[in-house]
Amino acid sequence: QVFSHAHQLSLPGIAVGRREMGLGFLLSDLGRLLFHDQAIFFLPISIVIFFVEWSRGTREAPLLKVSREAKAEHAKRVEKVAQSVKSQAGEGAQLFTSRPDRERISSRILAPRKQKIDTSELKNLVEVDTEKGFAVVEPRLRMVELSHFLLSQGYSVPCVPELDDLTVGGLLMGCGIESTSWKYGMFNEICQCYEIVTCTGEVQSVTEESDKELFHTLPWSHGTHGILVSATLRIIPAKPFVRLQLTHCEDRDSLCKTLESSVGTGDHEFVEGLAFNPSFAVVMTGSYVDAPDASDEILSLGKWHDPWFFKQVQEKKEGVVCMRTTEYLHRHSKSIFWELAYLQPWGNTMFFRYLLGWINPLNIALVKSYQPEWTMRYYCNVNVIQDYLIPLTELKPMLDLGDDSLGVYPIWLCPYLNKHHEVRSIHHPHSDKDEMYIDVGYYGLPSVVNFDMKSALRRIEDWLLPRKGFVMLYALHTLGEKDLRRMFSFEAYDRVRSRMGSASIFPTIDEKVRVG
Repeated sequence: QVFSHAHQLSLPGIAVGRREMGLGFLLSDLGRLLFHDQAIFFLPISIVIFFVEWSRGTREAPLLKVSREAKAEHAKRVEKVAQSVKSQAGEGAQLFTSRPDRERISSRILAPRKQKIDTSELKNLVEVDTEKGFAVVEPRLRMVELSHFLLSQGYSVPCVPELDDLTVGGLLMGCGIESTSWKYGMFNEICQCYEIVTCTGEVQSVTEESDKELFHTLPWSHGTHGILVSATLRIIPAKPFVRLQLTHCEDRDSLCKTLESSVGTGDHEFVEGLAFNPSFAVVMTGSYVDAPDASDEILSLGKWHDPWFFKQVQEKKEGVVCMRTTEYLHRHSKSIFWELAYLQPWGNTMFFRYLLGWINPLNIALVKSYQPEWTMRYYCNVNVIQDYLIPLTELKPMLDLGDDSLGVYPIWLCPYLNKHHEVRSIHHPHSDKDEMYIDVGYYGLPSVVNFDMKSALRRIEDWLLPRKGFVMLYALHTLGEKDLRRMFSFEAYDRVRSRMGSASIFPTIDEKVRVG
């Protein structure tokens, strides 16, 4: 899930000064601890944020189009990036993109960065070819914009990570996962070609045929080989609705068996699980359909007063529901999975939904813009946001460990196919064949007594290492360079870095994901 899952905001930068310190304080969990109910203060702030977006015309995702000049305009934007790399390459400092922390879906504070390459203009659709089944997109394009455009044409990318503000670049250079990943793998598996600017300012198109090692070590590289300027993604036909089968699981054994069965057989597209407590979970399998059957119950998210997705799932009886595809693909955006329940504990009540439900979903970047760094650091130390990637066979002991170390519920469960390639990728299945893994996502406040974030994360990381598990590096972690090299494969990555000379201006992965 969520995910270097990075995202982009179509707003100019917002300067944050002393006047915003109090606002940031009220948005932090420290405010909740001192004032007992953060909701009292968060409500007016939420309304202000809504009207700021509305006044700037950024509340709704812009409608995409592909103009006749799209390729030429893209080439001009790429040339600007290439010239910027060339002009700064000789200055000695390492290069980063200019995207600020507030525009990243991340639970950590990054170290200060000096020399930056502006990629803010790279947020367009360059080409769509439905006959050949591909779309060329720029890295700062948000998933909500891409998916809505493609669905209007009757298509979709095979893997659509569900938060609106995730960007193509973050999902490729970091990682991305979704309920179709049990079938297609991670988001990078749908990429056919990367266009990057190298350390020399050269613009290079990278396919599996042109440079196999570079192609397979770009995912999870966090931009340390070069700067992504476009990607060619596979697209497939999609239908207007998704029909979901909801299966209740009343204990951990039945949850594990149901998930294993769901990814072992069937012609469905989607598999996802939500564990609400140790003795109740719901597993959902789904398929595209042209229209609901007369007997299908409709699960709606499109109206401003609709309940949050996870709450509807928790309360539904076992059986079949049908959703609009546009709503299903972004089903967790409205409540930011369930993180919004901590900021708006009354947010799912009927009274609030009908009166003020239109202020959601909140723009994460805009909320973060009003927080001073010290409240963000505090938030990172008390609020768990983690995605652990493990073999599906290790799910039960992982859940037991999570209960003991974190005590966070609900838990997001998303199986994915960890694909084997001839070149060992940075993230790989520890095998000479494809292996079924699962993303175990913890998002929320821990309930463990005397909780210590660093000790809890270290305990889980130590458990993952011998069990072929991984940590998503967008999140807070305690891994140093030595542990990163134990967890991930760097052999091919190091060879590519060496022959390309990337280390001359681009940082290492450790330097990109290190906590500031």
